[in-house]
Amino acid sequence: MPQEPELSTAAERAVDAAWVQTGPQSGGYGRGPVSSAPASLYATAWTLRLALDNGELPRGLDRKRCVGWLKQIATSPGTGDPALTQLDNLALAVQGLRDLRATVPTSRVAANTEKLRSGSLYRGSPTTTPNWSDTYTAVHILSQISARIPDDVRDGISNRYARSTDNGWNEDINSSIPVWQSATLILPRADRQKHAKALHDLVDAVWKHGTSGPADGFKIGTLADVRSLALQNGTTVPNIPASWFSSLQDSTGMLALSARYGPDPHTTAKAMELGYRAASSLQRFITAYVLPTGWPSVPRPVPDPQDSYYGLALTRSWGDSAREAALAALTQQWVTHLKGTASATLVKNSSNAFYVAALARLLGVPFPKSLAYRIHTALEEQALKATPKNPLPIYWAARFALLNQHPLKRALRSRIAQLAPRAPVDVASVMAFSEVAKADSDPAMGHTAETLAGQLKLGPAYRSQKSVNQTDLLSTAIGLAAAHATSAERLKSIQSFVSGDRACLLPLTTPRNSCDLNTRYLSLAAERDIDYPINPHD
Repeated sequence: MPQEPELSTAAERAVDAAWVQTGPQSGGYGRGPVSSAPASLYATAWTLRLALDNGELPRGLDRKRCVGWLKQIATSPGTGDPALTQLDNLALAVQGLRDLRATVPTSRVAANTEKLRSGSLYRGSPTTTPNWSDTYTAVHILSQISARIPDDVRDGISNRYARSTDNGWNEDINSSIPVWQSATLILPRADRQKHAKALHDLVDAVWKHGTSGPADGFKIGTLADVRSLALQNGTTVPNIPASWFSSLQDSTGMLALSARYGPDPHTTAKAMELGYRAASSLQRFITAYVLPTGWPSVPRPVPDPQDSYYGLALTRSWGDSAREAALAALTQQWVTHLKGTASATLVKNSSNAFYVAALARLLGVPFPKSLAYRIHTALEEQALKATPKNPLPIYWAARFALLNQHPLKRALRSRIAQLAPRAPVDVASVMAFSEVAKADSDPAMGHTAETLAGQLKLGPAYRSQKSVNQTDLLSTAIGLAAAHATSAERLKSIQSFVSGDRACLLPLTTPRNSCDLNTRYLSLAAERDIDYPINPHD
């Protein structure tokens, strides 16, 4: 049976991960990855490194499954991330396995690396051009697994290294760095010390260029590689002030690749090599989005009123008000936008209008009475057109009326009374009549909702329609509320949707499930008898 502390902790992590700072003093909640998203090799390899920096693996990661997946890619790199080259897939799989202290299939990795060799150089994939960057990647892989580096490759590195140092690094830095990196792996330190001045000049040039101007992920990656190169060759590099990374800091605790992109685990890991110390929210974010096999790619969430409403409801359920001032500032922007929105659009986006109004009420943001009346009137007019097959306009009209303490018009009450006997047995009907019961203090409508909900019950949980055989968390939360379920009934009803760190829309065993801010809220609403959606008057 799910324990309340586990569920609350998982919800707290999901809320932290969904928060997005939209300005110096404003922010909101948005929808991040869902649990149906597949694990990404790139995200997994680098997020794993970030997780281990904290000293332990997150509870939601199944080490055995993760290792098995990484070994499959190491054995057959074509099955890895299609956006990456086969060599990069190999490198990340080996990195992940080594970080997990798992056995690397060395013979297969060496054979797969050899397939990508062309004379003294390596290529990323069979159809790409051999280059020095891929050559270093391949040599690094072979060095990590203690495999033999072909003589042709060793000779090629030595010859190019000699020419590069003779030229005093007056050539393309993008090729100079991997040449020196490769030489560092195969040449004795005494041989490399002869060219200490050349290395110093290279490091100095990269450092001056890299730290000038604003930070970005590409600069950070290059600087981290050069720092490692310098340390391996007895050369020091200056410290980078923490403020240099600030423009890339994300609310998740990660750094972004650039201001235009979302959080990037590779950039963050490389920045930490340079001395960057991530915020405490990073480990919460890492735990919130872990899958059994790894981590999905992490797009930047876009704040929206619905997710912000659920985020606020969740944080208030455990007494956290730290972000309310920032959310209030963003809500004020949304209210201003609603003022200029046509009535037809308000009706079309009725849920959006409700959530903005609800946020404003909860956060003390002024909401013009004229705007509230315009929305209320538009929603009631739409509700008068509701049909038994689509009663949701009634739900939103009643919900908004309850929010603003507006009585339902007589004509709408009459229309609802006509529809009630013909209402289909589905969760939309339960939602509509439950809201009418609360907005109009009508026990008869509450009884109608309870009766319909009873017909949707399937085992301990609820389904969306009588004709379907699968329960879901939304219908269960609504059904439990309509049925006035006991605490014991509630705990039993959510067992199939909630387990430890996961709270999903469909039973946990269902493929392509959804797990987001909404389902986190629903899990608490179903368990604790929180009004769905939470009543802003409470």
